[in-house]
Amino acid sequence: MSDDIVNNLKEPSHWLRILFMLGFAVVLYVAGLVVLVLTLAQILFSLLTGKDNLNLRSLGSSLSRYIFEILMFLTYNSETRPFPFSPFPVMEPVAPVEPAESFEPAAPESAVDLYADEAAARAAVTEPDLSQPGPVEPFTAESDSIMPDTEVSDAGEVNSNAATEKKPGH
Repeated sequence: MSDDIVNNLKEPSHWLRILFMLGFAVVLYVAGLVVLVLTLAQILFSLLTGKDNLNLRSLGSSLSRYIFEILMFLTYNSETRPFPFSPFPVMEPVAPVEPAESFEPAAPESAVDLYADEAAARAAVTEPDLSQPGPVEPFTAESDSIMPDTEVSDAGEVNSNAATEKKPGH
């Protein structure tokens, strides 16, 4: 066991991957900042022009795929090193998204109506009486037991030789 650990520690490919992972962690941090700036720019475009910028949306789509590739590499779900060791993910041009005509939230109900509905719903649900124990059926070899070779008697005793000592009627 300890020889395996020593061999793993001496393997240069593990250390090289760790080095790449550290580098891609820094790239991931920078890419996250770029996504933040990109998001703020899209918000500004949306507020000023009434629609988003198609070029920024395409860049955001490609950047989000690149971030996904980095995360897959960092979490050992992919052995493929992301850009610049593989091509940068390019998204197909996407059609512009038309903004909604108008957004009108539904009229809020009064607080009294909300509480009345909740009270009615609670009244309709009957809670079980937990003060009295209910009937408990023992597992038997014929049931879908986890241990098919055991039976539990009515007194709660476990018989592990139930498969060999079948009682008539069971």
